[in-house]
Amino acid sequence: MTDKKDVAIPLEKELGHELTANGDVVEGEHGSTESDRYDMYHMGKVQQMRRIFRLFPMFSFCMILMATWEISLGASTISLFNGGTAGTIYMYIVCWIGFLSVYSSMAELGSMAPTSGGQYHWVSEFAPAKYQKILSYAVGWLSVLGWQIAVTSTAFQAGAQIQGLLVLNYEWYVFERWHGTLLIMAVVAFAVFFNTFLAKQLPMMEVLLLIFHVCGFFCVLIPLLILSKRSPSDKVWTEFFDSGWGSYGTSTLVGIIANVIPFLGADAAAHMSEELQDASYTLPRTMMYSTLANGALGLIMIIAYCYCIGDILEGSCISG
Repeated sequence: MTDKKDVAIPLEKELGHELTANGDVVEGEHGSTESDRYDMYHMGKVQQMRRIFRLFPMFSFCMILMATWEISLGASTISLFNGGTAGTIYMYIVCWIGFLSVYSSMAELGSMAPTSGGQYHWVSEFAPAKYQKILSYAVGWLSVLGWQIAVTSTAFQAGAQIQGLLVLNYEWYVFERWHGTLLIMAVVAFAVFFNTFLAKQLPMMEVLLLIFHVCGFFCVLIPLLILSKRSPSDKVWTEFFDSGWGSYGTSTLVGIIANVIPFLGADAAAHMSEELQDASYTLPRTMMYSTLANGALGLIMIIAYCYCIGDILEGSCISG
């Protein structure tokens, strides 16, 4: 395998960066290390963006984007009525193991080709030559559509929550659907403004939001455990629920989607890799660390929630 130091002279000629005589890792014009310059040269790319992220800010970025414990609570109604408390916990563990396997493979790909293209670039690199173009084209468009939907759905959820808080706290407020639409537009506009004009502040903001993410976890978990009545362990860990599928297994597998959603997003670091310093080293670690940490927080929250939720049929028209 070619040593990265061996390509220092061609890199300097190709990309116009100054390197130290002894080949030490240094920051270049765009905040690139020698390893970054080697990777970009190897992929035939020229650095365009400044590498303003490092390991911990990018770890924070993935943690916040995944928001595993928060989304697990929000999506739990799907799994509770399709699998019960036992199905919710076991399928969460299955999904966690599954996503660790997926992200392990993606982290390896990211260490070899840390490009913001992510999946479509990897498919183009490693698919059979005969199918590279069509497969990378399909994956690229799927990624674009996925991110467009993610931005829209996130803005919708944020706007709906803001409007819900208005309804909850202000008696004079009259709910109107078009209010929600305007709130969605406001959320998107704020995101565009921040990422356009305040992009240099993103690393700091991600770290601050990670603090809220972790503190919020304890702010929810502790009152939940102290103030709620807890169900017996045999009910939490062995009681499955079928909402009408005719099989506990089928119902539990239907509810697995509630545990898939919380693990989406760790691969987003790949799309930021050209803004990440020492990307081939940092990117795979960021993906794995965030999946492990968020998975652990989510598992603790889900177990506590299942102990405190009580009878899921109470107040429901569904009968087991």
